[in-house]
Amino acid sequence: KLKKQLDYANAKGIPYVVLIGSNEMATGQLALKDMAAGTQQSLGLSGLIEQVKG
Repeated sequence: KLKKQLDYANAKGIPYVVLIGSNEMATGQLALKDMAAGTQQSLGLSGLIEQVKG
């Protein structure tokens, strides 16, 4: 199911996807996936906002 959602985001040209799973819920971090680069990083909410703003 996640792969299908990521494929959809990629097809629509969505640059970033935020992933929130059980690990993220436990740590209070968010996973930000850069769809163009294919990289993923864990950030707090303020870090995520800054990263997306550029």
